[in-house]
Amino acid sequence: MSTLKTRTGAKTIKANRHVRVFSVLKRGYGAVYGCQRSARRAFRLGILGECQNSREVKMVEVAGRRAVLGIFECSLYDGFWRLQLVNLRNGHREFTSSPISVFSPTEATHDSLQRMVLTADGSVAWTAARSGAGAAASYIEVRRRRRGSTNQAVLLDSGIDIDAQSLRKRGRTISWTKAGVRRTAQL
Repeated sequence: MSTLKTRTGAKTIKANRHVRVFSVLKRGYGAVYGCQRSARRAFRLGILGECQNSREVKMVEVAGRRAVLGIFECSLYDGFWRLQLVNLRNGHREFTSSPISVFSPTEATHDSLQRMVLTADGSVAWTAARSGAGAAASYIEVRRRRRGSTNQAVLLDSGIDIDAQSLRKRGRTISWTKAGVRRTAQL
C-alpha cells in the first residue's frame, strides 16, 4: 500500500475517534485512503468511481483502529467482490474473504456483499447474496470471522429467506432475520 500524508479537504467516508477512511479527488476519480488519526499518514485502500482494472471501495465500516472494506475488483470483462479487514495503524491487511463460501457452479451468477459489521478487535460478520443475471437473490449467507481465529470465516446461516439487509451488531452480539424470525450469534 502506498502512503500519503493526510490531506485537509478530503471527503470523509467513515470515521471514529481513532481512524478515518476518506476519499481524495485525483485525476478524475476518487482515491480512497485510510489512516490512524494520530499518525498523520494514510494508506491507499482503493478507488471510488469507475472500476476498470482496479479495486473499487463500495462499502466501509470502522471500529477501533480497523476498517472492513467491501471491495469490487474488476477487469475489462469480469468482476468480483472481496471483503477485506485492514489495520489502519500499519496498513496491514489482516483478513480477506470472498462474500459467499460456496463456489458458484456457473459464470451466470454474481456474488455481492450486502452488509458488514466490525468490532474494535477485528472480529467481522457479513451478509452476502448470490443472484443470476438480472434476477433476485437466489442464495444468501451470514458469515463471521472472529479475532484470533485461524483466519477462516464460519458460515452461521444460509438460505433464500434471510433478509440480507437485516444484519446488526449490539456489543459482541450480531443478529439477522430469517423467515421473519430474529436470530443471534456471538461475534
